[in-house]
Amino acid sequence: MAAGPDTREAGLAGLLQSVPADVAGAADAVAARASLLIGSPVTVAAWAGQRWTALAGAGTGLAGLPRTGPPAAGACTDRRGLVVPGPVALCWDPAAAVDDGTRGLLRQVCVWLALVLAGRSAAGEGNAAADESEAIREVVGQLLTVRDVDQVLHSIAERTLRLLDADICGVMLREGDVVRMRSCVGNRAAETARLRMRRGQGVAGLVFLTGEPAKVDSYLDDETISQDFMSLAAKEETRSALASRCACRAS
Repeated sequence: MAAGPDTREAGLAGLLQSVPADVAGAADAVAARASLLIGSPVTVAAWAGQRWTALAGAGTGLAGLPRTGPPAAGACTDRRGLVVPGPVALCWDPAAAVDDGTRGLLRQVCVWLALVLAGRSAAGEGNAAADESEAIREVVGQLLTVRDVDQVLHSIAERTLRLLDADICGVMLREGDVVRMRSCVGNRAAETARLRMRRGQGVAGLVFLTGEPAKVDSYLDDETISQDFMSLAAKEETRSALASRCACRAS
């Protein structure tokens, strides 16, 4: 026997009283139960990285979502085939008739799933902060017990590599008018471990020039950094780069 409208609505509403174990499972449940209620395939989408991404469902309808992202706080985009009350949206076949009561429930489910996503993000940030604290404690412990500077710098490079999930990490020290690589891990080319940069050369040289952190998302295509190390970046298959100044009180 097919489930009646009240049963299907109760199935979707039941999610609001649950605490999901994971975001993927929650999104799948929303897509499945909303589809049963509406009688049309439903796509669950989330706004991230300046674009809408399908979390679950058929994947159709994304093109109809607001290109500029979620509406302002307190507002809701609600029209045929979609509801967008925030960073999570639902979209379906515009030909499917959906009454006001059902739309209200769909908006509630979107908000519920947005809170699930926010909780995951907060947990991830908490774990990252804990990892960073642990790495700092380890490095400080070495600073207090190890007298060999190169060993300490190598430890800093290794732990930073793991924290950032990077491919290469290095520590450069200032020597007069240049910064020189003193410890490098993950590099493929030997010359990377012998890098020397003047002010304005490469990403590290840009930091040396301005004193501010620098980041490029596509090293070989970026026009804000000098061309001095493009061939080396190609050898290392460098995609992006980040550099920051670390100064002691005496510098």
